[in-house]
Amino acid sequence: MVVERSLCKSMQWHTHEPELLLTVLFLQVLNLSLLISQFLVVLFQCQPMHYYWDHWWMDTYDKNGDVAMKGGKCIDQMKFYLISPGLAVLTDILILLVPAAMVWNLRMPRRKKIAVWCVLSLGWM
Repeated sequence: MVVERSLCKSMQWHTHEPELLLTVLFLQVLNLSLLISQFLVVLFQCQPMHYYWDHWWMDTYDKNGDVAMKGGKCIDQMKFYLISPGLAVLTDILILLVPAAMVWNLRMPRRKKIAVWCVLSLGWM
């Protein structure tokens, strides 16, 4: 997330078109909101907080060893672990498209534009 922030800040300094500037600012806000939301989800994923570590002692069990009464609750961590990287990849792709728009507006032949964009895209791999 910090790398995306530095890339957006660099693109913000190099763009002079209002549409691209608004796009870069939107991507910065999106990136920051994802960072904050993921931090808060990780911090408050279980209620009460210590249930994440102490669930073995907080739950009550019946004679068969099954959980009879839970001492707290947690989010579905598998969903979070699948959605979180998906959103990170989406923001990476969106940030990758901004230099493409910047190159496309340059005054040079189309072949050169495509070549420059391919060179810039190599950093994404």
